[in-house]
Amino acid sequence: MFNYELSNNLKGKKEDSKLRLKSNYIKYLLWMILCIIIIALVINTSLSNNESITLQIAVLIIIGVSVYKILTYIYNIF
Repeated sequence: MFNYELSNNLKGKKEDSKLRLKSNYIKYLLWMILCIIIIALVINTSLSNNESITLQIAVLIIIGVSVYKILTYIYNIF
């Protein structure tokens, strides 16, 4: 009887750990996508010849925050 209860308890923990691994994998994937987008925007901003660098930085921040919000929403769905 004790082994059966212990086995069921461990079975639940294995399923929980698989779920955590899956959710952490999605979380790290979303952070990687966010970082790639921000790095691409920084490179694009630094290479541009436009004189309104302040406006570009503001747009970069707005886009970064928007992408972060969208990715956290997607993360919370899963």
